[in-house]
Amino acid sequence: MKSFIILFILILIPFYVGANNSLITIDDIPKMKKAGISQNLIEYLINNQTCSIDANTVIRYHKAGLKEQAILKLIKADAYRPERESTVEKELRIIGSLKQAGFSDEAILEYLNSARSNQFVDNNGDSSFRLMPPMETDSSHEQHVSKKKFKSPLPYPATIELNPFEQGN
Repeated sequence: MKSFIILFILILIPFYVGANNSLITIDDIPKMKKAGISQNLIEYLINNQTCSIDANTVIRYHKAGLKEQAILKLIKADAYRPERESTVEKELRIIGSLKQAGFSDEAILEYLNSARSNQFVDNNGDSSFRLMPPMETDSSHEQHVSKKKFKSPLPYPATIELNPFEQGN
C-alpha cells in the first residue's frame, strides 16, 4: 500500500508541474488591468509565455514609470525563443528589395513563377508560400533561356532566367 501511494504521487508530479508552468495565471490578468497595463501587452504576455518575466514584474516596471514599449522590449530580450519576422513580411521585403534594385515587374514575376515555393506556417499562424531558389534546369532547356546575373539582394545567389521568346526579342 505504501509503494502504491508513492507511485501515485510520482505519477501526479508531472501534471502539477505542467499546470504551474505558465508565468501568467488567470488571477494575473485582472491585476494587470487594474494596474493600467494595456490589453496589447497582456495579450503579448499570454501568447509568448517563453520568458521569465511574470505579471508582478510587469506591474512593478509599470509602477516605476517604465513605458510599455520599454517593457515590451525587456520581455522580448528575455525571451527563450527570439521573435521572428513572419514569412509574409520576409517575402514582401524580398520583392521590395528586388524592385528597389531596379528589377522590372516582368523580371520579378518571371522569378516568382520560376521559383519553387513551399507552404509554410510561421509562429504567428500566418500561412504563406516560402520562396526557394530556382530549380536547376536541364540542358535541353538551356538553349531557349538566356541567363543574366544580377547582384542579388537575397541571402542566396539568384539567377533570373528570362525567356527571350516571351519578351518579344
